[in-house]
Amino acid sequence: MTPVDENTKTKKVAMTPEQRRQRQLLLSQLVYEMEDEKPVYYAGYRDVLNGIKEPEEITGTSGLRSFLAEIIQRFLFAHPFGKRFRYLSSELGVQIRKKKWRSCDIAIYE
Repeated sequence: MTPVDENTKTKKVAMTPEQRRQRQLLLSQLVYEMEDEKPVYYAGYRDVLNGIKEPEEITGTSGLRSFLAEIIQRFLFAHPFGKRFRYLSSELGVQIRKKKWRSCDIAIYE
């Protein structure tokens, strides 16, 4: 066996312009929210960039989260004020101000 020098670092290979463009496209798909012009990525986005996971694995909604959203929506639709409001769901993107937006599981509009 050959001894391995643990102090050696792996060298990063420069990306081609096409690889850089593909990475930027992938990163744009992994943005969850924007906070003061800075992207907030889904948890696990580095695994997607490293090829360990697919984007759908980290951007999808869990079963528990869907179940909780359903319970809340049932309550909202049954509420007496339900006819006054619109209830929108499915990770709706809401722009708070320029270059700042949030993803809402449930959004309530008058």
